[in-house]
Amino acid sequence: MELTTNILNDFRKGKLETFYKEAYASLLTYAMRLLGDDMCFLAEDCVQDCIYSCYERRKDIQSAVQLKALLYTSIHNACISLLRKQQSRTNYLSQMDEGKEADMTQSIIEQEELDAIYRTIDSLPPRLKRIFNLSFEQSMKNEEIAQLLNLSVSGVKKQKRDLIEAVRQTLSRKGSKLLSMLICYA
Repeated sequence: MELTTNILNDFRKGKLETFYKEAYASLLTYAMRLLGDDMCFLAEDCVQDCIYSCYERRKDIQSAVQLKALLYTSIHNACISLLRKQQSRTNYLSQMDEGKEADMTQSIIEQEELDAIYRTIDSLPPRLKRIFNLSFEQSMKNEEIAQLLNLSVSGVKKQKRDLIEAVRQTLSRKGSKLLSMLICYA
């Protein structure tokens, strides 16, 4: 790219026709080379932004060499910035995809185990299902359950132990990972 004093003078006066005729193609080619095939579609925006930035500072530019250096440096930095942002996006998205896949797999496993627990509870005798409902689903205390069912508190505790033991035995045969969750209720 050959920037002459006439092009610089026109540029400083706000006349850009000769600048675009003489310099734009070289600047665009430079940006496209820096951005590569995957991102060359951003080259024109990059070059336009850099020209505008130089245009805003045109009164401070003293020589054609300074303008040329400023343009090439600005374009280089803008392209590198775009490439870094794209790399960051790519890294972030790939991490998100891996995380989503792992989270989804874990979520499916947990749901299957919860389904197994509920199937096990559905197969229990009615008195144990009722204790499960009152204690675990309605979060009632042993005293409240005892009063509602006309049982002693120790009777409610024994039925809860029977309930948990029945579920534990069924799930241990199936190898459930949520079995440890039930241990804390024993």
